[in-house]
Amino acid sequence: MLKEFGAVNTRFGFAESIVNYGDKVFCTPGGPEMNVVALNRFTGEVEWACGGKGEMPSFCTPLVLELPRRNLLLTFSKSHLLAIDIETGELLWTHQQEGDGDVHVNTPLYEDGFLYYVAGNGNGAVKLELTDDGNLVKQVWANKKCDNLNGGFIKIDDHIYASGYTKRMWYSVNTNTGEITDSLKFDNGITIFADGKLYLYNERGRVSLCGVDNGKFQKISEFKLNLGTKAHFSHPVISKGILYIRRGNSLMAYDIRRKDSSLASNEEQ
Repeated sequence: MLKEFGAVNTRFGFAESIVNYGDKVFCTPGGPEMNVVALNRFTGEVEWACGGKGEMPSFCTPLVLELPRRNLLLTFSKSHLLAIDIETGELLWTHQQEGDGDVHVNTPLYEDGFLYYVAGNGNGAVKLELTDDGNLVKQVWANKKCDNLNGGFIKIDDHIYASGYTKRMWYSVNTNTGEITDSLKFDNGITIFADGKLYLYNERGRVSLCGVDNGKFQKISEFKLNLGTKAHFSHPVISKGILYIRRGNSLMAYDIRRKDSSLASNEEQ
Protein backbone atom coordinates (compact mmCIF):
# COMPACT_ATOMS: atom_id res chain seq x y z
CA MET A 1 0.00 0.00 0.00
CA LEU A 2 2.68 2.49 1.03
CA LYS A 3 5.43 1.65 -1.46
CA GLU A 4 3.50 0.63 -4.56
CA PHE A 5 0.45 2.90 -4.36
CA GLY A 6 1.88 5.99 -2.64
CA ALA A 7 -0.47 5.47 0.26
CA VAL A 8 -0.76 7.80 3.24
CA ASN A 9 -0.67 5.98 6.56
CA THR A 10 -3.45 6.89 8.96
CA ARG A 11 -3.72 7.28 12.73
CA PHE A 12 -5.06 3.73 13.08
CA GLY A 13 -3.36 2.01 10.15
CA PHE A 14 -5.22 0.38 7.27
CA ALA A 15 -8.43 -0.85 8.88
CA GLU A 16 -10.96 -1.20 6.06
CA SER A 17 -12.12 -4.65 5.02
CA ILE A 18 -11.32 -5.22 1.35
CA VAL A 19 -14.27 -6.11 -0.87
CA ASN A 20 -14.32 -8.34 -3.94
CA TYR A 21 -16.74 -8.31 -6.88
CA GLY A 22 -16.28 -10.68 -9.78
CA ASP A 23 -12.57 -10.85 -10.57
CA LYS A 24 -11.76 -7.60 -8.76
CA VAL A 25 -10.70 -6.75 -5.20
CA PHE A 26 -11.09 -3.14 -4.03
CA CYS A 27 -9.02 -1.24 -1.48
CA THR A 28 -8.34 2.40 -0.57
CA PRO A 29 -4.63 3.22 -0.20
CA GLY A 30 -5.34 6.97 -0.20
CA GLY A 31 -2.49 7.98 -2.48
CA PRO A 32 -2.79 11.22 -4.52
CA GLU A 33 -3.13 9.31 -7.81
CA MET A 34 -3.90 5.74 -6.71
CA ASN A 35 -6.51 6.73 -4.17
CA VAL A 36 -8.90 3.81 -4.67
CA VAL A 37 -7.59 0.72 -6.46
CA ALA A 38 -9.10 -2.34 -8.11
CA LEU A 39 -6.82 -5.39 -8.22
CA ASN A 40 -7.25 -8.64 -10.08
CA ARG A 41 -8.07 -11.07 -7.28
CA PHE A 42 -6.14 -13.92 -8.93
CA THR A 43 -2.93 -12.12 -9.88
CA GLY A 44 -2.83 -8.93 -7.79
CA GLU A 45 -2.33 -6.82 -10.91
CA VAL A 46 -3.88 -3.33 -10.93
CA GLU A 47 -7.11 -3.30 -12.98
CA TRP A 48 -7.68 0.41 -12.47
CA ALA A 49 -6.75 3.25 -10.10
CA CYS A 50 -9.02 6.18 -9.25
CA GLY A 51 -7.53 9.43 -7.98
CA GLY A 52 -10.70 10.25 -6.00
CA LYS A 53 -10.14 13.56 -4.22
CA GLY A 54 -6.52 12.68 -3.43
CA GLU A 55 -7.33 12.31 0.27
CA MET A 56 -6.17 9.83 2.90
CA PRO A 57 -8.46 6.83 3.59
CA SER A 58 -10.93 6.83 6.47
CA PHE A 59 -11.37 3.15 7.48
CA CYS A 60 -14.59 2.59 5.51
CA THR A 61 -15.35 -0.84 4.07
CA PRO A 62 -16.70 -0.11 0.54
CA LEU A 63 -20.22 -0.86 -0.66
CA VAL A 64 -20.73 -2.55 -4.03
CA LEU A 65 -23.98 -1.24 -5.52
CA GLU A 66 -25.58 -2.99 -8.50
CA LEU A 67 -27.81 -0.68 -10.55
CA PRO A 68 -29.67 -1.45 -13.82
CA ARG A 69 -27.26 0.63 -15.95
CA ARG A 70 -23.98 0.38 -14.07
CA ASN A 71 -22.37 -0.86 -10.87
CA LEU A 72 -20.85 1.50 -8.32
CA LEU A 73 -18.24 1.30 -5.60
CA LEU A 74 -19.04 3.62 -2.68
CA THR A 75 -16.49 4.46 -0.01
CA PHE A 76 -15.27 7.34 2.15
CA SER A 77 -11.99 9.19 2.00
CA LYS A 78 -11.04 11.83 4.59
CA SER A 79 -13.69 14.39 3.65
CA HIS A 80 -15.80 12.87 0.87
CA LEU A 81 -18.11 10.02 0.01
CA LEU A 82 -16.86 8.73 -3.35
CA ALA A 83 -18.90 7.00 -6.09
CA ILE A 84 -16.75 5.12 -8.60
CA ASP A 85 -17.71 3.10 -11.69
CA ILE A 86 -16.69 -0.47 -10.88
CA GLU A 87 -15.72 -1.37 -14.45
CA THR A 88 -13.71 1.72 -15.41
CA GLY A 89 -12.62 3.36 -12.16
CA GLU A 90 -14.21 6.67 -13.23
CA LEU A 91 -15.12 9.00 -10.35
CA LEU A 92 -18.81 9.80 -10.91
CA TRP A 93 -19.64 12.07 -7.99
CA THR A 94 -18.66 12.99 -4.44
CA HIS A 95 -20.49 14.16 -1.34
CA GLN A 96 -18.46 16.38 0.97
CA GLN A 97 -18.32 16.21 4.75
CA GLU A 98 -18.64 19.54 6.53
CA GLY A 99 -16.87 18.44 9.69
CA ASP A 100 -13.14 18.27 10.28
CA GLY A 101 -12.09 14.67 10.79
CA ASP A 102 -10.82 11.56 9.07
CA VAL A 103 -12.86 8.74 10.62
CA HIS A 104 -15.80 7.67 8.44
CA VAL A 105 -16.04 3.99 9.30
CA ASN A 106 -19.67 3.10 8.64
CA THR A 107 -20.44 1.54 5.25
CA PRO A 108 -23.32 3.34 3.45
CA LEU A 109 -26.69 1.64 2.89
CA TYR A 110 -28.74 1.64 -0.34
CA GLU A 111 -32.49 1.03 -0.49
CA ASP A 112 -35.16 1.86 -3.09
CA GLY A 113 -33.24 4.60 -4.87
CA PHE A 114 -31.84 6.23 -1.73
CA LEU A 115 -28.45 6.13 -0.03
CA TYR A 116 -28.10 6.46 3.73
CA TYR A 117 -24.95 7.02 5.76
CA VAL A 118 -24.03 8.00 9.32
CA ALA A 119 -20.70 9.77 9.85
CA GLY A 120 -19.14 11.06 13.04
CA ASN A 121 -16.77 13.64 11.60
CA GLY A 122 -19.06 15.42 9.18
CA ASN A 123 -22.71 15.63 8.28
CA GLY A 124 -24.13 13.08 10.72
CA ALA A 125 -27.02 10.97 9.44
CA VAL A 126 -27.71 11.70 5.76
CA LYS A 127 -30.21 10.61 3.10
CA LEU A 128 -29.24 11.01 -0.57
CA GLU A 129 -31.40 10.43 -3.64
CA LEU A 130 -29.53 8.58 -6.38
CA THR A 131 -30.45 8.74 -10.08
CA ASP A 132 -31.21 5.46 -11.86
CA ASP A 133 -27.97 5.59 -13.83
CA GLY A 134 -25.91 6.28 -10.68
CA ASN A 135 -24.41 9.46 -12.15
CA LEU A 136 -25.84 12.00 -9.70
CA VAL A 137 -27.09 12.38 -6.14
CA LYS A 138 -28.92 15.12 -4.29
CA GLN A 139 -29.21 15.48 -0.54
CA VAL A 140 -32.68 14.92 0.87
CA TRP A 141 -31.85 15.67 4.50
CA ALA A 142 -29.05 15.64 7.08
CA ASN A 143 -29.24 15.34 10.85
CA LYS A 144 -26.00 16.29 12.59
CA LYS A 145 -27.13 15.08 16.02
CA CYS A 146 -26.96 11.42 14.96
CA ASP A 147 -23.22 11.39 14.28
CA ASN A 148 -22.02 7.86 15.00
CA LEU A 149 -18.30 7.39 14.44
CA ASN A 150 -17.63 3.64 14.17
CA GLY A 151 -20.53 1.73 15.71
CA GLY A 152 -22.63 1.22 12.61
CA PHE A 153 -26.32 1.96 12.09
CA ILE A 154 -29.47 -0.10 11.54
CA LYS A 155 -32.43 0.82 9.33
CA ILE A 156 -35.73 -0.76 10.34
CA ASP A 157 -38.77 0.27 8.29
CA ASP A 158 -38.84 4.09 8.38
CA HIS A 159 -36.19 4.65 11.06
CA ILE A 160 -32.42 4.60 11.45
CA TYR A 161 -30.99 3.61 14.84
CA ALA A 162 -27.48 4.61 15.90
CA SER A 163 -25.62 6.22 18.74
CA GLY A 164 -24.26 9.75 18.70
CA TYR A 165 -20.61 10.71 19.14
CA THR A 166 -20.74 14.40 20.10
CA LYS A 167 -23.64 13.75 22.47
CA ARG A 168 -23.21 10.19 23.68
CA MET A 169 -26.68 8.69 23.45
CA TRP A 170 -28.71 6.58 21.02
CA TYR A 171 -31.02 8.16 18.44
CA SER A 172 -33.92 7.08 16.27
CA VAL A 173 -34.13 9.12 13.05
CA ASN A 174 -37.20 9.18 10.82
CA THR A 175 -35.95 8.34 7.31
CA ASN A 176 -38.75 10.32 5.62
CA THR A 177 -38.15 13.61 7.43
CA GLY A 178 -34.68 13.31 9.00
CA GLU A 179 -36.09 14.30 12.38
CA ILE A 180 -35.25 12.64 15.71
CA THR A 181 -38.13 10.39 16.79
CA ASP A 182 -36.69 9.18 20.08
CA SER A 183 -33.45 9.05 22.09
CA LEU A 184 -31.98 6.79 24.75
CA LYS A 185 -29.34 7.64 27.34
CA PHE A 186 -26.86 4.78 27.03
CA ASP A 187 -23.50 6.40 26.22
CA ASN A 188 -22.01 5.76 22.74
CA GLY A 189 -21.32 2.51 20.92
CA ILE A 190 -22.28 -0.24 18.51
CA THR A 191 -25.71 -1.26 17.20
CA ILE A 192 -26.69 -4.69 15.86
CA PHE A 193 -30.13 -6.18 15.20
CA ALA A 194 -31.61 -9.68 15.47
CA ASP A 195 -35.07 -11.22 15.91
CA GLY A 196 -36.81 -7.86 16.06
CA LYS A 197 -34.59 -6.38 18.77
CA LEU A 198 -31.56 -4.11 19.00
CA TYR A 199 -28.41 -5.17 20.84
CA LEU A 200 -26.54 -2.07 22.03
CA TYR A 201 -22.91 -2.34 23.18
CA ASN A 202 -21.49 0.89 24.57
CA GLU A 203 -17.93 2.06 25.10
CA ARG A 204 -18.30 1.69 28.88
CA GLY A 205 -18.79 -2.05 28.47
CA ARG A 206 -22.53 -2.30 28.98
CA VAL A 207 -24.77 -4.37 26.72
CA SER A 208 -28.47 -3.65 26.40
CA LEU A 209 -31.34 -5.55 24.82
CA CYS A 210 -33.82 -3.07 23.38
CA GLY A 211 -37.11 -3.40 21.56
CA VAL A 212 -38.26 -0.84 18.99
CA ASP A 213 -41.77 0.21 18.04
CA ASN A 214 -42.25 2.76 15.26
CA GLY A 215 -39.05 4.57 16.16
CA LYS A 216 -39.45 4.33 19.94
CA PHE A 217 -36.86 2.59 22.13
CA GLN A 218 -38.14 0.00 24.63
CA LYS A 219 -35.29 -1.00 26.93
CA ILE A 220 -35.64 -4.58 28.19
CA SER A 221 -32.46 -5.46 30.09
CA GLU A 222 -28.72 -4.89 30.28
CA PHE A 223 -25.52 -6.28 31.77
CA LYS A 224 -21.92 -5.24 32.32
CA LEU A 225 -19.10 -6.93 30.41
CA ASN A 226 -16.18 -7.32 32.83
CA LEU A 227 -13.64 -9.48 31.00
CA GLY A 228 -11.14 -8.46 28.35
CA THR A 229 -8.70 -5.59 27.92
CA LYS A 230 -8.72 -2.01 26.65
CA ALA A 231 -11.46 -0.41 24.54
CA HIS A 232 -14.95 -1.72 23.87
CA PHE A 233 -14.81 -1.30 20.07
CA SER A 234 -15.42 -4.75 18.54
CA HIS A 235 -18.76 -5.35 16.86
CA PRO A 236 -20.75 -8.19 18.48
CA VAL A 237 -21.95 -11.08 16.31
CA ILE A 238 -24.99 -13.34 16.76
CA SER A 239 -24.88 -16.85 15.30
CA LYS A 240 -27.31 -19.71 16.03
CA GLY A 241 -28.57 -18.10 19.21
CA ILE A 242 -25.14 -17.23 20.62
CA LEU A 243 -24.02 -13.63 21.13
CA TYR A 244 -20.22 -13.29 20.72
CA ILE A 245 -18.33 -10.25 21.98
CA ARG A 246 -14.57 -9.82 21.70
CA ARG A 247 -12.67 -7.37 23.87
CA GLY A 248 -8.89 -7.34 23.61
CA ASN A 249 -7.58 -10.75 24.65
CA SER A 250 -10.96 -12.24 25.59
CA LEU A 251 -13.92 -13.65 23.69
CA MET A 252 -17.24 -13.96 25.51
CA ALA A 253 -20.18 -16.10 24.35
CA TYR A 254 -23.71 -15.61 25.68
CA ASP A 255 -26.57 -18.02 25.12
CA ILE A 256 -29.51 -15.75 24.25
CA ARG A 257 -31.88 -18.61 23.36
CA ARG A 258 -32.66 -19.72 26.91
CA LYS A 259 -36.25 -19.27 28.03
CA ASP A 260 -35.55 -19.47 31.76
CA SER A 261 -33.32 -16.42 32.06
CA SER A 262 -32.98 -12.95 30.63
CA LEU A 263 -30.06 -11.55 28.70
CA ALA A 264 -28.98 -9.74 31.86
CA SER A 265 -28.44 -12.97 33.81
CA ASN A 266 -26.27 -14.81 31.31
CA GLU A 267 -22.76 -15.49 32.56
CA GLU A 268 -19.55 -14.94 30.65
CA GLN A 269 -18.08 -18.14 29.23
